[in-house]
Amino acid sequence: MRLLAIETPPAWIKYTPLRILFSGQSAVLLFFVLSGFVLHLAFVSSRDGYWSFMIKRLWRIYPPFCVAILASAALYHLIGAAPMDGLTDWANQSSWQLRPTLSVVAAHLAMTDIEALHSLDNPMWSLVVEMRISILFPLIALAIQWNWRTTCFGALVISLACTYLEQRFVPDWLFDPLSTGRFLYLFAVGAAMAENSKSIRMALQVQHWPVRLVLWCAALALLSISPILAGIPTAIGSTMIVALCFADTKTDAALATPAPMWLGKISYSLYLIHVPILIASAHLMTGRVPIFWIFPVALLLSLLAAELMYRAVESPAIAIGRRMAGWSKSLNSNQAQQQTNRA
Repeated sequence: MRLLAIETPPAWIKYTPLRILFSGQSAVLLFFVLSGFVLHLAFVSSRDGYWSFMIKRLWRIYPPFCVAILASAALYHLIGAAPMDGLTDWANQSSWQLRPTLSVVAAHLAMTDIEALHSLDNPMWSLVVEMRISILFPLIALAIQWNWRTTCFGALVISLACTYLEQRFVPDWLFDPLSTGRFLYLFAVGAAMAENSKSIRMALQVQHWPVRLVLWCAALALLSISPILAGIPTAIGSTMIVALCFADTKTDAALATPAPMWLGKISYSLYLIHVPILIASAHLMTGRVPIFWIFPVALLLSLLAAELMYRAVESPAIAIGRRMAGWSKSLNSNQAQQQTNRA
């Protein structure tokens, strides 16, 4: 939940690990590493062809995203978007900047790189990256299986080049490959961890708890650093956290308990819907109740909405994607068999 909506962090926080509480970008870099890890495991284990993989990714990401954008537009029309006294510039300027006309909503659904066309749900910029790199991910996975060191190095070079070019030329394109390429190496690193997961697990499980504690502290410290050098320090911290989560026995067991499992299940829907609900709650509640009530009310509503969205939209979309991917795989198998028979 965006604490930035109701309180601007004091300047000293950015020099401490507490910065992570206010740093959405650091959390997103962690998400990209985790995404590369999970996608690689899924791609390798399922042995999907390219089109089967893409069908599942499209249905996994896009239908819930569309619903979140339409829900945000509906909330805007129902509530309005007047400036709110007592809230931060982030709450007043980063969301609901444009009246959601049909053309504005269509531009959001097109997943462009124009910042103003993310204002109905500004975390969507990360989904734009996720969707585009998904198109390339089967190639990344195959390259990781071929040589993970070379692939990670090559991906890092590409990301650094994209970061340099974007800062140098400041392109304002509707579809900007540089803004996506900046994060390519994070997915490659996540995939490399998945490829070497057994070795990582064995290496960490023989360490005593003081060593694991030091690794956790180092990981959190690196994650809390303001993303610099294409986010490399943050990426190192993110990689360490993902590794510790799956390789440390106690952490893995804690994450397998009901509450974390439920939060993991609804996490995508929660990510999509929490900002529209937070902004709508702020518009409805500002000036009517004490400002400190906005956050807990918005959090509760977001969790409830995420559960509903998972059941009504996300889960059915995943099921449809799997069925369509199965049909695609069967069709390709039949075609291959027919070609073999003709030969």
